Amino acid sequence: MLSDKLEDDIVQGIDDDLEIIVKRLTGSPSNLDIVTVSGMGGIGKTTLARKAYDHLTIRYHFDILAWVTISQEFRGRNVLLEALCCISKQTVSVYDGMDESELADLVQKNLKGRRYLVVVDDIWSRDVWDSMRGIFPNYNNGSRILLTTRETEVAIYVSTCRIIR
Repeated sequence: MLSDKLEDDIVQGIDDDLEIIVKRLTGSPSNLDIVTVSGMGGIGKTTLARKAYDHLTIRYHFDILAWVTISQEFRGRNVLLEALCCISKQTVSVYDGMDESELADLVQKNLKGRRYLVVVDDIWSRDVWDSMRGIFPNYNNGSRILLTTRETEVAIYVSTCRIIR
């Protein structure tokens, strides 16, 4: 059937991209590196990022895995809380009463000296990236950020050489 063939081709395409992403996330360089997946809405960027995030090679390679979703309406506090819940395995209520700078400091402290992968899903603007970038420390230990965006301009701004379209 034609539909079965089309589905097989799509799965094969995702598997090829997944292999590329896993290699980029686990390979050199040792400094903090950013890999971006960009393209129009609905083509599977988040699905691809999720497959990479859940991949056994990734699970064994990184000490810490965190997933944060940005979306069009950026709320810095919510993003920091999402990151902290992934990193520390604590509930959101543990961080009640803390302001954004305290939360950002806590994220940095929890990531300190550990090889981490943070997926930043669905980022829409350069300004949002600029406001988030500082919370991810570079310890030259192979930590990575995997970023998805539908905005080519954002992908180029964040990472000029490791873009998957």
